[in-house]
Amino acid sequence: GNDWIYDCKQLEYRKRSLQSNELYAKKYDVNASEIDTDTPKKFFDFVTESDKSKNNLMLVHAYAMYRKMNLIQAEKWFLMKDFGRSGKGLFMTTFDALLQVNKVNFDSLISGGFEASNEWMNFYGADIAHANETGEITKGMMRILRKIATGEVISGRGIGRNAFTFKNKSLLVLDTNENVDTGDITANTTRTIKISLKDRPLNETDDERYKLFEPYWNFVQPNDKKSVAAAVSFLIVSL
Repeated sequence: GNDWIYDCKQLEYRKRSLQSNELYAKKYDVNASEIDTDTPKKFFDFVTESDKSKNNLMLVHAYAMYRKMNLIQAEKWFLMKDFGRSGKGLFMTTFDALLQVNKVNFDSLISGGFEASNEWMNFYGADIAHANETGEITKGMMRILRKIATGEVISGRGIGRNAFTFKNKSLLVLDTNENVDTGDITANTTRTIKISLKDRPLNETDDERYKLFEPYWNFVQPNDKKSVAAAVSFLIVSL
């Protein structure tokens, strides 16, 4: 940041400016005074239904950053389940100002041919692959999810360019309200980190839900502009 450093390897936060001869993995235009770790902690308490799910949800930011910095191997992927309106969208918004997020476009990837090759190009350099699916997860979609989750070598081709291959390094985050056969992604179910979010009360109105989530949305996206300081705050709490 502008006047602080977080050493991800040592898990140490230090309030000081970078020296001109120091190298860093990522720089954010955020002052130490803007970092708020209390609001993310309250959010995690608010949206999760168990300590295990809370722990798993709190891991996502740190795991994504550790993957980006090659501090850990690409072994895990995250599965978020709920029945809607539970805060998943708000949570995923916190990554947009932090890392490069690629939304998984199943329609293009399933279609095959050049459209699929061109769509796979969007995974080049992406830190997170976010798959948001409210309908049934088909076999074709599962093949795509497996390819992303296991960090396979991908072949892509841009418009007017030659095809080339690269190793996918993006972390898969799937949020869905459908059942998912994780065995189709890998026989080793320890790869899957499951997160159950708290279902909202059936009789809760849109206005009531809006008021409850309002302070968190105002924190993450004040005046409809994604806050880098909020994203960094979530990352530091996660680390």
